[in-house]
Amino acid sequence: IAAPVVCVDICSDRILAAAEDGLMKEVALDGGELRRFDLSGEPRCLVAAEAARGALYLVAGRADGSLALVAWDEHEAPEERYVVEKAHGAALSAVTVAEGGAL
Repeated sequence: IAAPVVCVDICSDRILAAAEDGLMKEVALDGGELRRFDLSGEPRCLVAAEAARGALYLVAGRADGSLALVAWDEHEAPEERYVVEKAHGAALSAVTVAEGGAL
């Protein structure tokens, strides 16, 4: 990652990181790159939530106050699926997933 990393989450045996230029990477604990994705917008925080059959959903809070949901399935290419514009009036600096999937 060339730009500064602004957020990191660990999910099981993988590390997910996002840089301020929107590049998201998944790396194994040994440091090997597994996947990458270019997120629209400028991420400020990130959380991963595990789903069925090895899939992950990543929620990124962005500098413009919006939230982006990325489907991060190991069987398909990562895809930005949903964006909540202006979810907050300022840059988001933290996001978490509660039991049951609520943000």
